[in-house]
Amino acid sequence: MPPFFSELRKFKLDELLFLIGELTRLMFDEDKPVRNIPFERRHGLLKQSGRVTVTAWNLHDMAYLSICETNDFRGRRPTEHDLVNLCNEFLIYDDSRSAGEFRDLKHDDWVLKFAVGFSQKQFWYQERYRLREQFNREVELLEFIPQEVGSRLDLNAAIYEKTGFNLREFRKLLFGLFTIGMINSDLTTFSFNGSLSKLDPCLTAYNVKSVLDLYVSDYHEYRQSPLKENHLFLKPIVRTSSNRLISVSQYLLARKIVDGPFWIVRDYYCSCNSQSFTNEFGLLYERYVEKLLQHFLPFGGYFKIAAVPNEKRADWIIDTDNFRIIVEQKSTLATLGLRTAYPDVETIHKYLESFKEAVIQLDITERAYYAPGKKHIKLVLHYETLFISDGAIRPAVIETVKDHLSSLEGFFFLDIGEFEHLVQILSENSTVGEAILLEKLRVEQEHSAVGKEFSQIIPNFYKKSNQYVDKIINHYDSFWSFRIK
Repeated sequence: MPPFFSELRKFKLDELLFLIGELTRLMFDEDKPVRNIPFERRHGLLKQSGRVTVTAWNLHDMAYLSICETNDFRGRRPTEHDLVNLCNEFLIYDDSRSAGEFRDLKHDDWVLKFAVGFSQKQFWYQERYRLREQFNREVELLEFIPQEVGSRLDLNAAIYEKTGFNLREFRKLLFGLFTIGMINSDLTTFSFNGSLSKLDPCLTAYNVKSVLDLYVSDYHEYRQSPLKENHLFLKPIVRTSSNRLISVSQYLLARKIVDGPFWIVRDYYCSCNSQSFTNEFGLLYERYVEKLLQHFLPFGGYFKIAAVPNEKRADWIIDTDNFRIIVEQKSTLATLGLRTAYPDVETIHKYLESFKEAVIQLDITERAYYAPGKKHIKLVLHYETLFISDGAIRPAVIETVKDHLSSLEGFFFLDIGEFEHLVQILSENSTVGEAILLEKLRVEQEHSAVGKEFSQIIPNFYKKSNQYVDKIINHYDSFWSFRIK
């Protein structure tokens, strides 16, 4: 048995979960997901001291392992000092586990597993501003665009059937739950002083409690879940044996504000054995990109690629003085199985299948719409933030389809945030936009090991932030008077 597990069993589980929740709440409030904390411990007569790196994502895993290895009825109440020591033991345990996870993998799979696991597990904790940006996109995609295009799906009705609230009320109640979680990680009892209900009549303690119940699991459910530690993404509030309700991570509650409605709708249609929402979301995403292009680019500066029988082509072409940019959108989302430090390699490869199709479509489209005298850039535009899509995922995808391509040059992957930013730059200063594209080509040709992502290159050429989600579709600031800092 790893020493870490032996140490866990010395403490009462509910009190340990509360300490973890309180520390992540403080980390979130101060926007410091990584802390370097002094610790000391004794081995017989010897005293050891040093510093431990405590991270919000490791606390997530510690909460899950604590649930699996101990209970509410044995051990003692842990102190903050005990929690820091446990973090140190966890790091030792995780190093050992890591060695086993990567042993015997061939080099390409080793790189892919490490890059996907490292980025999906850690990066979003360290870039909290993305929560606000993603909130704006989700509101646009689920509330505004469906009305504009006359969506055939009634998303409000789906939310209401699953929660008892319409989409807008549900978002407000998620904000209410988040606000309570910012006060105390123990959510067993809470009361309003009246200020919240004055902001909106739906914000009653009863309604917030109804939403809270959607995100609660007991110990048995965590221990039996095939998702393992990622069950906490679904249900971040733990019901203890004594019926305490403890939020183990304020970061996970914040994510519910952002993507809670999306997953409620998606699960509603999945439970009906229907792909209708998955298909509809692809259409809504297409309209989202169209609105972005319409906002920034002049008439004639871009066009939608016409469909042809029996041949799949890309979605958009953007023209500048010296570049033809071909864009293929992909709305495929990563499963929770990829949001772990050690994702299964086969799961990663399955996820990459749609990207392989996208690359082939871009190659076909380039041949059909070749522009003599211009440099060609082919973009796989994925909705989800993958952090390392161009540096790690793109090479893996290109390698598997290279025999089907007429050219291996000029393919790049980017997420919707990077694309928003790039389109903004092209509209404001096409010379700077083209300089960024030239730098991408240079990095690719020289096989540079650093600065591969658009999000890494853009700040070297352009200092203004992504205005589309900051200001143009800023639903966040207009939505609520209390919000994530």
